[in-house]
Amino acid sequence: TSKRALPKGVSVVVWTHHREWGLTSNTGCILPLTLRNCVMWMKGLPEHDNQLRNLVESENGLQVVLWPDTNKQDGSAPAITLEE
Repeated sequence: TSKRALPKGVSVVVWTHHREWGLTSNTGCILPLTLRNCVMWMKGLPEHDNQLRNLVESENGLQVVLWPDTNKQDGSAPAITLEE
């Protein structure tokens, strides 16, 4: 299956927590498998943390952060805080 193209000039970085890396329940892992110009970086891996820091500090583009709800009531796994 070929990957879908994003609009010109658009790229996606999925920054996932090390506890989520490789889990089949991590829906973010689907994006790099299905989209061109999409990479997955792991929080806590110094190389990836530096790449993300450089991206956020750059003047290029718009960064959007989606983070799981910390007030889950469904009994699922405890939420991961940004500090972790």
